[in-house]
Amino acid sequence: HAAAAGVAAAKPFGYNPSAPSGHFQRHLDATLPDLQDRDKLYSVDIPAFVNEELGRSTHTLQVLLPHEALSEAYQEDASLRVRLREMRAARDFPPCYYQHPLVVVDNDRLIAPVSLFVDGVPYSNTDTVIGFWAINEVSGSRHLLAIVRKALLCDCGCRGWCNLNSVFQVFAWSFKCMARGQYPAQRHDSTDFEGGSWRPGVAGSTLGAFGCLLCIKGDWAEFCSTFGFP
Repeated sequence: HAAAAGVAAAKPFGYNPSAPSGHFQRHLDATLPDLQDRDKLYSVDIPAFVNEELGRSTHTLQVLLPHEALSEAYQEDASLRVRLREMRAARDFPPCYYQHPLVVVDNDRLIAPVSLFVDGVPYSNTDTVIGFWAINEVSGSRHLLAIVRKALLCDCGCRGWCNLNSVFQVFAWSFKCMARGQYPAQRHDSTDFEGGSWRPGVAGSTLGAFGCLLCIKGDWAEFCSTFGFP
């Protein structure tokens, strides 16, 4: 109906309104880019608080790993490497890039700067999510890494740290992989990758780019609540 009303962007996703609901999902699986790329997501179990359950439960969070997003970006766009070399030579990056330990120790290697951006995003009158993005500081593009519903945050008095700490452990592991420029051989918790995953096949191989975590960005609310600074 949206496409018939003139919303051209909706046309690929439209389907017969009288079709069974299962047909809609199969159509979306074949047309929505995010659903087509589900094999790129990384599953991690985090503690959660669900109103219908007593005490804490477990929530499976889908994460886009920063080192994989960076590698794919530099493999798909060869000009990024040229722009990185030019921006580095022109000293277009902030001083913290040239003072970064990875850049100082290995000044001859081309290291791509990436920042982590965190922000709260309300999606209804009663609930908000915490969004995590990786920012490619060469192209300016953002990659949505994870979304955590605030309604699922732990209720044990930790102010959400039980949940967010699990997310930060995954990011820390991924940024270390980015710094080494190498695909990991195991998951972030040192367990083997799940069966059927493509990741064991690339374990130990070189990423499309080396990268360093340049900045962690957010507003005061995120630094106080999400990162726990007083």
